[in-house]
Amino acid sequence: MAAASAVGHYIQPMIIFPVQRFSYKPLHGFEEAAMGRSETGWVDSVVFTSWLKDVFIPRIEAWHVKKRVLLIIDGHNTHTTMRASDVCVKSGIEWYCLLEHS
Repeated sequence: MAAASAVGHYIQPMIIFPVQRFSYKPLHGFEEAAMGRSETGWVDSVVFTSWLKDVFIPRIEAWHVKKRVLLIIDGHNTHTTMRASDVCVKSGIEWYCLLEHS
């Protein structure tokens, strides 16, 4: 997963792996990225909410954004959960959901 702003700032990407444990460092050489895990290697609601709380929100807070933040997301049901909505509302983030897989 990745995100960027209209002025060219970018949020560190999150790379999602389909395993729970590693015998190596999967992000060796790419320490800037965040790591997520799911059974399938796809984004699920836990991974998406984790990305919001642990990657997206801390980055926009570090930028000291003074205006409202609009997050445009794929409308897949793994992104549009009440938990994710609550995280966005609590952080003052407006979100706009596109059609699923768009």
